[in-house]
Amino acid sequence: MPASHRTIVETKQFRKELRRIESNPVRADELIDGAKLVLSRDPYRGVQLAPRSPVWFLAIDPQKGRPV
Repeated sequence: MPASHRTIVETKQFRKELRRIESNPVRADELIDGAKLVLSRDPYRGVQLAPRSPVWFLAIDPQKGRPV
């Protein structure tokens, strides 16, 4: 399978939730780094938007900072 380009897209909802924890920059960094780590190890861990779509998303529990 040929390699494909991967990009992380931050939605408005994600940025809104991130702003809530920006008062704790360490926690905000951990949230983002955790999502990147999960997706870099297993890009199919998320939910595919539609069959054969190249777009997947990863829902994160803001309280636990972990993928749902």
